[in-house]
Formats: sequence, C-alpha cells, structure tokens
Amino acid sequence: MKLLKEINSDQCGNPGDKVKVTLWRTGDAEYSFTSDIKDINRKERSIKLSYPEKLIKNTDLRSPYISAIIPCAITISSDNPEEEPVKIDGTIDRINTEEIVIISSSKLGFKDNISISFILSEFTVSSEARILSDKTISASNIYYYTLKFVSLSNAARTIIKKFILDHTQ
Repeated sequence: MKLLKEINSDQCGNPGDKVKVTLWRTGDAEYSFTSDIKDINRKERSIKLSYPEKLIKNTDLRSPYISAIIPCAITISSDNPEEEPVKIDGTIDRINTEEIVIISSSKLGFKDNISISFILSEFTVSSEARILSDKTISASNIYYYTLKFVSLSNAARTIIKKFILDHTQ
C-alpha cells in the first residue's frame, strides 16, 4: 500500500501490529478489512500488509445524479438468437457515471437483457445495463427505471464525467 504523506513511527505502528484499512470504490461502496503489518518502508512511504481474511462491505456510496433530458434507445435482447431484439425509445431523466434513470412508456423486466445507447457531445455512449429499481405512474402509463451500466467503456465514462462537470458549474 502506497501512502500519500510521510510516515512517522507514531502514525502507523510496527511490523506485526494489526491495522484496520478502509477503502472507497467510486460509485460502489466503502469497504474495510483488518490485517497485519508485514513491513514498513518509511523512505518509499509504503506499508506491506498480510492478505486479509475477510473484506467487509460497509456503506453503499452512490454517485449523485444530475438532471438531464437525453433521448436514448433501449434494446431488449432474447437469450434465443433466433428472436429479433426489441427496440424501445426512452428519455434519460438523470445521469451519473455509474447509473441512469430513464423514462419509458414500455414495461421492462428485471431479467431482461438490456442495452442502452445515447449521444453525448457527439459521442455515442453504449452499454449493457441492468435494472436496479423501477417506479410506475400507472395513470399515465409511464415507467421510471434506474439502470446500472454493466459494460461502459472508459472513453464513454470520460464523456459522461465531462458532461456532468459541464452541467454542474
């Protein structure tokens, strides 16, 4: 583990001591584990730890959304290669780098194989997605779905980050 600041003996202990480590995975959760210090290299500002026995997922960290009105295409594919995919139009209502909230007049299922595509800054963003939650306004036959990106490329994620930065300043 590489440290960002100087290490002095009061801060990190000695080889053999137990330490608790907390990690944050962007858009996912906070994790922690306890481990033994194997070695400390103060000159290189690094600490070697034993492999932890257990990784604990503490708190979910969901990135905040920004509001948007972005047309999107939703494709539902079947596991049967002989069946044609179903294409549905939708609108992205909110977006972050991990998820989107879409509005559709068509019902989607939690087990559906979903792909989504939309255009941001003249770049076509495409990803497989899975439904995290849904909300129905039955009086007007409108469905809201929170979708998590499953196969978003780094380039697409960068475009979304730039879009968010441009629209939050």
